[in-house]
Formats: sequence, C-alpha cells, structure tokens
Amino acid sequence: DYYTQPSLKDLAAREYADPGFCSRVLDFTVGRLGYGSVKYPGKTDIRFLELDNIVKFHRHEVIVYEDEAVKPLVGQGLNKPAEVTLVLQTRPSNIDERQKYNIVKKLMQSVEGQGARFISFNPESREWKFFVHHFSRFGLNEDDEEDIMMEDTASAQDFVEMNNGDISDVDEENQIDPTGVVLSHSLPAHLGLD
Repeated sequence: DYYTQPSLKDLAAREYADPGFCSRVLDFTVGRLGYGSVKYPGKTDIRFLELDNIVKFHRHEVIVYEDEAVKPLVGQGLNKPAEVTLVLQTRPSNIDERQKYNIVKKLMQSVEGQGARFISFNPESREWKFFVHHFSRFGLNEDDEEDIMMEDTASAQDFVEMNNGDISDVDEENQIDPTGVVLSHSLPAHLGLD
C-alpha cells in the first residue's frame, strides 16, 4: 500500500530512456494509501535511496530517516523541504464549524511546535497538509490526537480562510531544488502495517 509518483515502473522506464532522469525527478512523491504522502517540490535525486528504510507512515505521522545515524545533511537525499499530507483517522464527519476551527487551531499549534508550517486541513477528506524544511518525525502526539478526536468545546479565536472546503492560512507555494539515478529498492507492503 506504499506508492511513489511517478510510479517505480515509470521511473525505471524513464531512466532507461533518459539516463540520469532519476537524478532530477520533478515533484517526487512517496505515500501510503490511507495514511498520507510526502511531496518534494522541485527536483529530487532518488538514485540509490532505500525508500523502504527511509520513509515510514503510521497513524497520524510520517517518519523520514528514523535512524539518525544514516540521516543525510539537510538538503540531501529526502532530508529536504517537502509538503506533507497526513490523513487523520477521526470520528464522525458531521463536525460543526466551531469544531472545525478548533481542530485547525490544534493542528496549527502541533505543526508549528515541530518547526513546520501549517498549509491546510480539509474536514471532508480529513487531509492535513503542512510544509517541513527538513525531516525527522512529524505528526500528532498522543495528547494532540486525543484532543482532536474528542474535540467538542471552546471556539477558536484565530479564524482562517475557507478555500474550496480547505481551511487554510497560507498559500500553497513551496520551492526546492536538489539532484540524483538508480532505484535500489521499492516500497514493499510489509512496512509498518498497523
């Protein structure tokens, strides 16, 4: 249930047709169905990356380079700016406006407390988007998760704009540009299944 965009099959075909293509994959994305994705805007060098050992999705979190000993410097490999989308596995979808704003407020506090930037939250799809400058572990801690799942009190004081069902306070503009050519591993389904 892990995937990449472009797919591993497409990447191999493009690398064969255009040697060096994998050193400059535009907007490379790796994700796990039902959990979320990480999109690396700009060019990304994916050569020699053992994706199955690097990117791990769990409930409400993504970990990139869990082992600090093998984590490259900021800006190298997949330890670079990215847009993260996590799918929150929340309770009923019939959330009123006050609850939506309270959830957004908590998500903003959580992500900003981790040094990232909140992008949006879509209550219908339950997709929470934020931008990171580099990686370690990002997501909800148990207390935040419990607060959001049980949310039913207090109104948010900081309102954010509504855009097509997304609650957002920033424009979706990100930029990056690294480099890289041979895929050494795919993303097997045995990774972190809950």
